[in-house]
Amino acid sequence: SNEDTAGREVREETGLELGKLRLIGVYSGADHLCSAPNGDEWYVVNAAYAVESFTGEARVNDDESLALGWFLPEDVPETLVRSHKEILRDYLKMRNSECGVRN
Repeated sequence: SNEDTAGREVREETGLELGKLRLIGVYSGADHLCSAPNGDEWYVVNAAYAVESFTGEARVNDDESLALGWFLPEDVPETLVRSHKEILRDYLKMRNSECGVRN
């Protein structure tokens, strides 16, 4: 399942075991076209999840990551890729609507 895959990837890359996952959304389509310097193009499909609990000690655990860090939403680096900014925005909307906060 997508949830099993997400949990496995997080475990492999960070050493963290995730609690129950909740789907934020699936992101794909024309707005998610990427291109490489050599001209190759591909579409990215992201299935984004929120998790309320995890166990383990966070660490960079593979050759795919350079660093691992925690940020408050207002402190997320400007260099965050556009698609991840969209996911964060949707997560905050979801969280705020569940808490009765108006945007």
